[in-house]
Amino acid sequence: MRIGLDMSIGRAPTGHSGGLSAAEALWPRKFRRIIATSLRAWRHPRLVETAELLVSELVTNAFQHGRGDIRVRLYFSVSHFVIEVRDGNPAAPELRNTALDDEDGRGLHLVDALSDAWGTSDDGTSTWCSLPAHQGFANVPPPAAVTDSTSQHPRAAVAGVRA
Repeated sequence: MRIGLDMSIGRAPTGHSGGLSAAEALWPRKFRRIIATSLRAWRHPRLVETAELLVSELVTNAFQHGRGDIRVRLYFSVSHFVIEVRDGNPAAPELRNTALDDEDGRGLHLVDALSDAWGTSDDGTSTWCSLPAHQGFANVPPPAAVTDSTSQHPRAAVAGVRA
């Protein structure tokens, strides 16, 4: 049996695009609490700070750019803790160049810098990232050491897991 959580957030169709409603803006904080409590219960407290930031960025992006309901999966593969967020948008996220005075556009750079690996599902509707299960914030490699990780999904190392 694998340890993990699978949660969905139903979204009402709205006319706004790109921004978060007041209700949606609460979800990143809720997921930070969920991930912190879960990792402590699963005896991986060293992952809490980094995982909180990663889930916050991925959930915020899902609300800003997603279509329809949002699904968040947190689980351990053979050697990694994986955060996967499905937003229904087939347009895969891309690292953007940002100016010093830009107010947004840096979240995926944080995911790239702090996670061991990250990528998207084949259909583009899910974005995932992973952390080595034995490491915490202090042991994550610096951004220069991060390689192109979008081609390997950590679920490939877990037998019997469906995309």
